[in-house]
Amino acid sequence: MQGRAGNTNVSTRKFKALLLGVLLGHAGVALAGLPETPQPQQLTVADGLPSNRVNAVAEDAFGYLWIATSDGLARYDGIGFRTWRVGAGLRDNDVWTVHVDARNRVWIGTRHAGLAMLDVDRTHMHWYDRAHDPRIGSDEVWSIASTRDGALWFGTGDGGLHRLASDGTITRFMPRAGDARTLPDAGVGQLAVAPDGTLWVGTKHGVARWTGHDFARLSPGAARSPATNMLVADRDGTLWIGTPLGLSAVRRDGDVDTAPWLAIAARCTHCCCATMPATAGWTQRTGSGARSTARWPTCRCTASTRMA
Repeated sequence: MQGRAGNTNVSTRKFKALLLGVLLGHAGVALAGLPETPQPQQLTVADGLPSNRVNAVAEDAFGYLWIATSDGLARYDGIGFRTWRVGAGLRDNDVWTVHVDARNRVWIGTRHAGLAMLDVDRTHMHWYDRAHDPRIGSDEVWSIASTRDGALWFGTGDGGLHRLASDGTITRFMPRAGDARTLPDAGVGQLAVAPDGTLWVGTKHGVARWTGHDFARLSPGAARSPATNMLVADRDGTLWIGTPLGLSAVRRDGDVDTAPWLAIAARCTHCCCATMPATAGWTQRTGSGARSTARWPTCRCTASTRMA
């Protein structure tokens, strides 16, 4: 019996050693299988970009990146660029913004020539400008967005906001003095569509929400400055407003937070955010030691990362 017990102990030790080796082997495989930290790569005119001044970027259904620059529109396939300029379909090389709609059409906003739509085959551009349609208030197109009803919205430098319906009808919206249910300003630099389909409009003097028939303005205290530099509608319904004086957040329930990062720092040791593509984020180590790609701007905290 003693010998059997001794053999049993030896077998147990061998089994534990084998099990430890297997676990370590799997751990090594798991660690080796972790995705590499994304490394930023700078693309400039030396790589074929038409200009180093990039105003906007959009991705189409084929995975191509469309880049609005001050010297043309570029399409990037991950290797090289194809460029559209005057003479190759564009009427103005100064491109303010670019947008891809649900039908995979590319919409282009220029500084002097109005709005263009590049068809799905990428062979023809259709133009919308004041010379051909008096309903358009300005040929300087700053912002573009599309909504679920198939409408295309575009904001201009001083000519207000326009809705291009699927039947080609254009409706123009302008501020009216003394009417709080109109746009805050005729300069519309930012448009964002929330997950529920709500259209948010950022102007030089405030932010408003399209109700379906008029505009509901946010209170002046909702943003740190009336001038709107950026609007981002997050997946959880939060609207993020970037201004020259800082960032604020409007929650889905209407609550306004003019210092959102202070609240995040108070309850989390780190944040994992989402809106930009994962490869455009940054990677940081979580409390469990695993790597995660942080994506701006939704904070998610696990139990291991909450502060006491």
